[in-house]
Amino acid sequence: MIRVYKYGFYAFLVASFTLFNVWNISTNRFKNKEEKEHYKNEKRQESLLKSNIILRRKIPEIYGNEIITNKVFKIISKDSSYLVVLLSDFDCAKCQENELKEVYAIKNKLKNYNINILCITKKEKVNKTIVQMRKMNLNLVLYYTSDDEFAKLSFDIQYPQVELIIKGVIASAFLPLAKDYEFSSIYYRELVADLMAEHL
Repeated sequence: MIRVYKYGFYAFLVASFTLFNVWNISTNRFKNKEEKEHYKNEKRQESLLKSNIILRRKIPEIYGNEIITNKVFKIISKDSSYLVVLLSDFDCAKCQENELKEVYAIKNKLKNYNINILCITKKEKVNKTIVQMRKMNLNLVLYYTSDDEFAKLSFDIQYPQVELIIKGVIASAFLPLAKDYEFSSIYYRELVADLMAEHL
């Protein structure tokens, strides 16, 4: 009888230990998921704060070089509207490719509202950017500018950056986050929805 109790006690200990471990793992996973979600939301808020600060900023006329002929053109004037994508160093190449795909996907919709898409980079980044675009078979207009002209558009040290410029004024801006593709999708979807609402 004592042996039965002894084995029963050991079985109880093993079962308790197993249940405790299962509960502990589940709790840790929940905490990790909560922490990740909290971190993601903090980064999104930081991005939105940076982009909202520059809204209604006036943009001067910008000159850039055509990548094949190297000729200088006025690429942003106060008479037209543009969705500008500033391309430079980015920690995640796939993230930059994702932004280019997202922009390309709304290209025809933006044409309906007379909004041109311009990709702008610096001279030393041209080759890398062209390779990215060709690899994805994206037909987007690309120019490069001097550092001074680039700085007139840039609002952060992270890239890419996206700006909707309506007749010389920033109407919307977006700072994508590395590997947060959902955040980017939401931005472009809302951008198109806002444009549609304004033109109803």
